Amino acid sequence: MLAGCSRSSSATTVILSPPVLPPTPGTGDVQAFARLTNAIPVNIAIGSSTGWAFVDTGNPWVLLDPTTFPSAAGLPSAGGTLPSIQIASQTATNPYVIGSTGGDLQGDMTFNLDANVGCTVVCGFSPSFNYRDVELTLAASGQAPPTPSNIEAAVVVPFSFEGGGLEGGLTVPKSRIVVPVTIEGVKYTMILDTGASDVTVSAAAYSALVADGRTQISGGTTQTASGSSTSAITRAASMVVGASGGPTVEVTGVIVAHDSSFDSNLESVSTDVGETIDGSLGGTFLHDFFVTVDYTSQTISFARYTDTSFNLDAAEHIGLTLGTDAAGDYGVASVSGSAVALGIEEGDIIVRIENEELSTLTTLEIATLPFGAVGSTRAVTFGAAANNANMTIDVPVDETLPLPSADAGM
Repeated sequence: MLAGCSRSSSATTVILSPPVLPPTPGTGDVQAFARLTNAIPVNIAIGSSTGWAFVDTGNPWVLLDPTTFPSAAGLPSAGGTLPSIQIASQTATNPYVIGSTGGDLQGDMTFNLDANVGCTVVCGFSPSFNYRDVELTLAASGQAPPTPSNIEAAVVVPFSFEGGGLEGGLTVPKSRIVVPVTIEGVKYTMILDTGASDVTVSAAAYSALVADGRTQISGGTTQTASGSSTSAITRAASMVVGASGGPTVEVTGVIVAHDSSFDSNLESVSTDVGETIDGSLGGTFLHDFFVTVDYTSQTISFARYTDTSFNLDAAEHIGLTLGTDAAGDYGVASVSGSAVALGIEEGDIIVRIENEELSTLTTLEIATLPFGAVGSTRAVTFGAAANNANMTIDVPVDETLPLPSADAGM
């Protein structure tokens, strides 16, 4: 978990043997990273040093890699104050930061992150997260941010601003955005967590969700402050944020994750706020909306995009995983689902997907290509192949986390 939050990459995501990326990722890498992880990367500057960061509403602190930001290297292990941080056209003065090189900062899919920007900066502003356009805005506290086009009327949900205990002898700033969440009719309490790539829940909540025997996928990896751990994902038919009788927003077919190391983070957060926290409301719910947090009024604005087809669903993709061979060609590492019947075999060389030449793309950009809406296809062009040499085949997009039939029509 990223300082109390999780970033998971499921086993269904196409993982490639990555080439070394340039120090400054290009526009395509930034967008692809955002699509794959539901995080919005942003450049920050501290003095003359710059690096990539993400805003994490589930984290009380600002965590900085002292290799990228030398000013953090001289701070005590428990952190200290820096003169300023520039982020999203704003300057935060005298923020409290902690130097960190652990899992808190690790990116997914070869995109390196240098900072995790938590409450000691972001709580002084009204942050907005535009998942469609991959834009982060920090408005002055209490002020409305610029509104993007093609969104529905916002639903404003109140939250409870909680926390402020001790952790490792250090006073934790009041920072937790606590909201009521209902998953398939069962009520939970969660924190809003823009540092979590998925909605991530406790072992008890996850067990209750999969008790009906629904499909789940295990074996994914989650980067945590203590290293990597395995995770599992499944699909929830419905998730509602907000208390009954008040304003609420709903998303259907939400990917929900759990990993064992996350439970200890939830225990820590629960201790901090003085009540049981059942999970993190992360990207697989949030990415449907333009989300704005107003710390002054203690409200979250959810404005749904009129078209959410930009979202990548971790369980909706063609049945291929890719890897690179000794020559640097992209080959089929494994085959599953509908792809098997098309005669695709391990070792087949792929040169294009959807007419995109793989040799011209980065690892991140390639990793987005196999995803799509169930019922659609992806055009895959082969080079040397057992059965489809020099042919273009339309490979169906499979649903790998089907809901039980009773829930599928919701």
